[in-house]
Amino acid sequence: MSRLPFGILFAALFLSQHAVTLFVVDIRGRAERDFLFALAPIRELVTQSHSPEFAVLWMAYTLAVTAGLAFLAFRRAADAGIDGWIASMAIVPGLQVFAWIILSFVPSRQSDTPPEAPHSGLLNWAVATQGVIAGIALTIVAVALGALAFGTYGWGVFVCTPFLVGLVTGYIANRHHLINSRETFLLAMGACALGGVALVLAALEGAVCLVMAAPIALPFAGLGALLARSVMGIGGRRSPPVMCFAVLPLLFFVEQQTASLAAFGTREEIEIDASPETVWSTLLRMDRLDKDRTLASRLGVAYPISGEVIGEGVGATRKGVFSTGIAYERVTEWQPGRKLTLAVLNDIPALRELSPYRHVHAPHVTGYFRMTQTTFELVPLVGGRTRLVERTNHELYLEPLSYWIPIARWAIHQNNSRVMRRIRDVAEAAAL
Repeated sequence: MSRLPFGILFAALFLSQHAVTLFVVDIRGRAERDFLFALAPIRELVTQSHSPEFAVLWMAYTLAVTAGLAFLAFRRAADAGIDGWIASMAIVPGLQVFAWIILSFVPSRQSDTPPEAPHSGLLNWAVATQGVIAGIALTIVAVALGALAFGTYGWGVFVCTPFLVGLVTGYIANRHHLINSRETFLLAMGACALGGVALVLAALEGAVCLVMAAPIALPFAGLGALLARSVMGIGGRRSPPVMCFAVLPLLFFVEQQTASLAAFGTREEIEIDASPETVWSTLLRMDRLDKDRTLASRLGVAYPISGEVIGEGVGATRKGVFSTGIAYERVTEWQPGRKLTLAVLNDIPALRELSPYRHVHAPHVTGYFRMTQTTFELVPLVGGRTRLVERTNHELYLEPLSYWIPIARWAIHQNNSRVMRRIRDVAEAAAL
């Protein structure tokens, strides 16, 4: 792909995200935005949406745009005869603009004889094994670097690393002769999956987190492998693309310096056949919730066990016992029979990892997903009934937001609806 078509197509695809966001968000009357809008515009749509279906739609759109940018960048790099580490920046928000500028100005490769593409052949299992082993090793190194050294969980870990693992695996598997696309894709899937197993064995991750990340990581691993095969098929550079991993420390550093907590809220409500005064008493002391555990809690997500407000009025403390620790909250609004607002004072692990080890070196379980405030509103209804409304505020420090926020909302809904049902059952029993 020559410079002009690349420059036009890349810019159009990249800016389409801004156009869609401006159209959808400004229709709602919200025009203020920060500098992150220029780098990752879709996050604005995701954080405002209360609909999981809406967030999933934008997730799919974002990943499709990212895949398209990667395809254009690597085809342009092959035409220019330069190493793929520059093209790999095309999948990184914040670095995509630099990839566009560089690749738009680098001239096409000049040669009297076009590069010779390798011939097609059967899968060489010895070569394929080398590719898979290289992918596994690179997975461990990249995740350890991003999580432990930089403390970032974003595009670098969940998108760029799988993509580059697939790229290296696909290159090695096709470097002597081209194998078919299906075999290339499956080898990348195998390298990525076995890399996940290696992360569990190295105590860098737990099984549940890997399963949750798989729907985003595996497709990008496959995309990287197919792009490697495509570039090799047109006589791309024969040097190994391992240098692409040199972009990861830069990416992790950029993410560390620019990442911000994404705030979003949730809402649950339930009607209770009891007076607001009875519901209020139930709110102040919640008995143990040992039954009806949700799917999220069975997978290790922290869930409430019991809670009790100590004292009365603004400034009182609520002690909440969770499956992963004890959380303390301070009462910031106290209207008996009407409204109770609690501000969270300390973080507890959001997840208990499923791992053969007692301790897993995964910083993301604490501080990367947290609740900051809970508000209960009691609305009197006719017939002595009460509508209980719960609003919770949360912060998320994981990217891409378009992928993780729907998962976070699902887990929150599972927990909150369980608590609301328990409050209803206890209050109605007390009202008899």
